[in-house]
Amino acid sequence: MTKPVSLITAEWQTVSPDPADPVGRKLVGVSLTGNPSARDLADELTRRGMLEVLELASGLRVRTTSFVGRVQLGPLQVTIRPKLPGPVLLTLLRYAYSLRNLRLVGTVDLHPGEITFPDLLIHQLVAEVSELISRGLHRKYIRQRAELPSPRGRIDFASLARRGSPASPALPCWYNPRLTNCLVNQVLLAGLRVAEGLAQDAILRNRVRRVATMVADEVTPVPLNRETFRQALMQTNRLTKSYRPALTLVEMLVAGHGLSTEPAPPHPRSPDVHVPRIPGHLFDMNRFFQAVVTRFLSDNLPGYAVHSECRVKGIFSYVRGYEAPGRGIPEPRPDIVITLLGSPLVTSRGPGALGPSKLSTGTLQAAALAVLDVKYRDLWQNPIPTDMLYQVAVYALSQPRGRAAIIYPTLSPTAREVRMEVRDPLSGFRKAEVALRPLRIDYLAELIQPAASTTAQQRREAYARYIAFSAETSPRPSS
Repeated sequence: MTKPVSLITAEWQTVSPDPADPVGRKLVGVSLTGNPSARDLADELTRRGMLEVLELASGLRVRTTSFVGRVQLGPLQVTIRPKLPGPVLLTLLRYAYSLRNLRLVGTVDLHPGEITFPDLLIHQLVAEVSELISRGLHRKYIRQRAELPSPRGRIDFASLARRGSPASPALPCWYNPRLTNCLVNQVLLAGLRVAEGLAQDAILRNRVRRVATMVADEVTPVPLNRETFRQALMQTNRLTKSYRPALTLVEMLVAGHGLSTEPAPPHPRSPDVHVPRIPGHLFDMNRFFQAVVTRFLSDNLPGYAVHSECRVKGIFSYVRGYEAPGRGIPEPRPDIVITLLGSPLVTSRGPGALGPSKLSTGTLQAAALAVLDVKYRDLWQNPIPTDMLYQVAVYALSQPRGRAAIIYPTLSPTAREVRMEVRDPLSGFRKAEVALRPLRIDYLAELIQPAASTTAQQRREAYARYIAFSAETSPRPSS
C-alpha cells in the first residue's frame, strides 16, 4: 500500500519523480494502481486541463495549470498555492467580486505559501456571514398553513367544511409569519456546511462550525445547485443586497468543489445538503484574473465600452459543398473587446455590460478598438505556449488593423511589452501583430485601493489606457 504523500506546489509548475529533487522525491514510487476512483478523477482533471497527472514507471508526474486549491488523489494530496502575495490576492479578490473590506476573523497569515486559496475564501465567508448576523439575518413573510387552537391570519373555511365531525378544537388557518428560514439564509447555511468540510485549518473549521450553528437555530439548508443560485439571485433586492458578497463566495466554493465522477453523498450533518464528491477544491485563477481586468477597465475607461467574452461569428465558415453535416462552426470568444460608447457592439444591456454577447466579424471589425486575450501566466518569466499564440493570432488576423494583445500578470519590475509579427512565410510581408502586455499586479492592487483624489483617478485611468491600448512606457508603482 502506497503511503500518503503531501505535495505542495504553485500554479504552472511541473513536478517529476526525481530522487535528487527535494520536491520530486515525494512522487517516486507513488502510484494510483488499485485506486480506480482516484485514477478516474485524475483522468478527468487532466482532460479538463485543471491538473495533469501522469503515471510513469518511476512514479507520478504532476503538472499544474491556472487552477489553485487542494485535491486528494488516493494517497496523493496536491496543494496548489497561488504565487501572488496574500494581501495582494485578497485585495484583488474583493475588488473582482465586489466583496466587502471586512476584518478577517482571527489571525490570518497572508504571506505567500502560508494559506491555501480555499481557506482564504472561507475566511472571507466567515467574516461576511458574521457581519450579516450582527446586523440581523433577513426575514421574509412566508405563507404557511397549520391547525391552530387560536385563529391566526385567514381561516381555511374550505378545509373546515371538508373536515366534518367530530369537531376539533383547532382551526385550519393560512398565515404569513416573518421568518429567517428563507432562501438566502438557507443558501448561506448550506454554503457554511460545505466550507466546514473544505477548511484545512482546524481553527478555521471550528469558526465555520460555530457561525453555522448560529445560523442553523432558525434555518434549514437547501441543496446547492445551479437552479438554487439562480433563484437566490432573482430574489435579491434592496433588502438583501448585503447578502451578495456572501452568496458569491458560496457559489465560488461550490463551483470549485463541483467536479464529480461519482454520485454525490448527503452531507453527514445535513442530509439535505448534497456535496459533490470531489475530495478538495480547485479554483481557476484565469477566470479570476479576467474578472479583475474586466472590472478595472470598465471602471476606468470613460467614453469606452468594455465587452466580455463576445462570441464572434464569421471568422470560420465552411466551403460550399464541403460542409460537415450536423456540426457547427467554432465561434471564437475574445476575453475583452473595447469599443467607443454608442458603437454597434453596445447592446441593450447598456455600456460597460459584462455579460457575453454575439456579433459578426463585420461588426467586430467596424467597432473594435482593442481585442484582448487575458491569460493568468507570467509570460515575462515563462515562454508563451503555442496554443495561446495561435489563438491571439487569429484575433489579430480578423482585425483591419491586424492587432490583438495578451494581457498577463507579473510581479517583475523590469517586465515590458513584447510585440510579435505574424508574417507570410513566403513573401515575409507582415500580416498582423500580437502584443504580450504585462500587467503589474502589485501596482494594480495599489491603484484600486479607495482614494477619492483627482490624482488617484488619473493614475487609474492612465493605467487602464495602457492595458487596453498600450503605451511606450507604462506607469510604475509609486514605491
